Amino acid sequence: MTRRRFGGGSRRSQVELCRLKHPLPSQSSSSQSTALGLPETADIVLTPIETGPPGSVTPPDFLAPVPPAPALTSESANVPFVQREERVQPAMPSVPPVMAPWVNVSPAAVASPPTPSARSILKFDWEQFMGVKLFAWLGGLALFLAVAYFVKYSFERDLIPTEVRVALGFLAGLGLLVGGVVLKQRQYAVTSHTLCATGVVVLYAVTFACRAVYHFSFFGPVLTFLLMVLITATAFMLAVRLNAMAVAILGMVGGFLTPVLLSTGVENPVGLFSYIALLDAGLIAVALARRWHFLIVLGALGTAGMELGWSEQFFTVDKIVTAMVVLLGFDALFLGSNEVAQRRKQPNIWFQGAASGLALLTLVYALFLLRYDTLGQRPALLGTLVLGADLCLLALTLREPRLGPLQLLGGALAHFFIAIWTVQNVSNELLFWGLGLVLVFATLHSIFPIISQRLRPDAAPVWWSHLFPPLALLLMLIPFFQLAEVSILIWPVILLVDLLAIGLALVTASLVSIVAVLALTVLVAVAWIFRVPIESVELPFMLIVVGGMAAVFFFAGMFVIRKLVAREPEGTTADPLAKAFAAFGLTGVSSELLRSQLPALSALLPFLLLILITSRIPLPNPSPVFALALALIALLLSVARTFRVLLLTAVGLGCVLALETLWHSRHFDVAQMPLVPLLWYLGFAAVFVGFPFANRTQCRDEMLPWAVAALSAPLHFSLIYRVVTAAWPNGMMGLLPAVFALPLLGCVVVLLK
Repeated sequence: MTRRRFGGGSRRSQVELCRLKHPLPSQSSSSQSTALGLPETADIVLTPIETGPPGSVTPPDFLAPVPPAPALTSESANVPFVQREERVQPAMPSVPPVMAPWVNVSPAAVASPPTPSARSILKFDWEQFMGVKLFAWLGGLALFLAVAYFVKYSFERDLIPTEVRVALGFLAGLGLLVGGVVLKQRQYAVTSHTLCATGVVVLYAVTFACRAVYHFSFFGPVLTFLLMVLITATAFMLAVRLNAMAVAILGMVGGFLTPVLLSTGVENPVGLFSYIALLDAGLIAVALARRWHFLIVLGALGTAGMELGWSEQFFTVDKIVTAMVVLLGFDALFLGSNEVAQRRKQPNIWFQGAASGLALLTLVYALFLLRYDTLGQRPALLGTLVLGADLCLLALTLREPRLGPLQLLGGALAHFFIAIWTVQNVSNELLFWGLGLVLVFATLHSIFPIISQRLRPDAAPVWWSHLFPPLALLLMLIPFFQLAEVSILIWPVILLVDLLAIGLALVTASLVSIVAVLALTVLVAVAWIFRVPIESVELPFMLIVVGGMAAVFFFAGMFVIRKLVAREPEGTTADPLAKAFAAFGLTGVSSELLRSQLPALSALLPFLLLILITSRIPLPNPSPVFALALALIALLLSVARTFRVLLLTAVGLGCVLALETLWHSRHFDVAQMPLVPLLWYLGFAAVFVGFPFANRTQCRDEMLPWAVAALSAPLHFSLIYRVVTAAWPNGMMGLLPAVFALPLLGCVVVLLK
């Protein structure tokens, strides 16, 4: 009986179990032995339970943890230790059990129940959700669908007069709201939330039907809008006051389903999207008030679905302005919600994801609009749409620096849009718009990371700002392959992009963008030279372009290098140019060589353009081309002298010889001024021969400039001999080498002295 009494006892509460941890310390000597675990006759001690005085609890010993042994008195210290004997006991003990003393625990000694662990808090109650909440929500949704389809069925069969239908709808919605509030007071939370959410959805549906389906004169735009504001405010109040997430979720689902279920096929974009904007505003308010931030993403998905659904069913070319207002309006709405969340100290990925998702949808939709040829002829409208969405992404990035890749993604989509538009629609009339779009987006995405870095110095710098000037130049290559003749307006834009890259290099202390745009500018010039019709060639303008490009990059490169070196603190050994050129794999090179790279490229690459011009355009008189070549050689030799990179003298000699040889083989005519090319050949040879003599201090211990000077005259002798032979043939041509050698012997004499 005793074993059955303890084994079948009812479960005790946490409070009763916790009381066992605090027994009273008053014990007799026998109870001390028992507490120490020293029974004398039985292995199992069963303690009966008696009803104690009120306010006391007498639990069995086997439920309580063993308390720590009390301090031994002088009497108990003399008690010898008794070891338990191990022997086989019969099924039932023959010795009566030792009765443990009653322990009275006062209520004041009762400890508070332990708090649940983190795992128990985070554990989701699937039984409660599947058995109660899910079916309640499904029931509310089924009730809403039943009301909606009943209304639709009554529309089709004309069973009930329209006024009665509307009155019944409003009564049903209000009744559901009242019933939900009453049930909440009686602690039926799940059912209360479901009824309230269904009532809100029914009121939305009836109000929308009064305006869009029945066209009641009483329900004008202003009244309908105010009524929807009231319904939204009611839903907001109920969701917040009742802490009813179901009201918010079902209200949102029903709100987005209302236009779909009651659609009559008649377009009303103003009413539709005003209603959606109001619904989104309510969701934003509820999400901020109760911190149900996931509602923002659900609202953005519903809004995107409504935008795409309207576009699929009703969009035509003449509705482009409506589409732009709708897309950019909702982009601004969700961007504003993110700003409000920031100000309320609730920044999170839900708001940022909703705002960025709608902005990216607008950019993709702009690409979709390019399939309409008529819209392709209106780049101002499409460019405004892309620019608005891009600015939303930039605003998000400025507010949250860790979203920096959004700026790169938005810039890539914007430039991709320009590329597709240029391929499909560019013409001489629209070229100005295309170049303007390229310049605007390249400038915006190149400068924005710098502004963001200045406003947030703690943010990590980004590298992709250097991508957009080269990308803009790549886009400018497309018109050369799409148009028979490209307007000269493209060159001022190219110059502005080059200056933009130079400014980036100066601000960011990186020469990557300058080198990239220099190479791409030369590539654009190559495409221009090959695509321009020969009959419409303007040689002076071509030479101005080549010379201006060389001068801009040469002097800008020198200026940027000087600023980068001056910016380095005194006493530091690190060269900033070594860091700048490390991206190109130029490591372990002298500082002078690194500093000379950009000016040298600025002077050498235009030689390629001069060679192309010479190969394609008739040039009976080489003076314009050779004069520009001489100016480039002067720049190149100045770089060699300033930075002590004397290898450039040999490179310059090779470029001049290539240009002279090409012109002589293609355009030399003995009947047209043979003296002019002869003088140019002699002049170029004299420049390279005289360079080491004019710079003896820099070239005193260098062998290369003297070797170039020694080779310059012999390499030019072949061209000079061919001119003299063709223009002034005579029987004494053998004396020409001797005459040509006399100046070189004079140079040797000078060196020996």
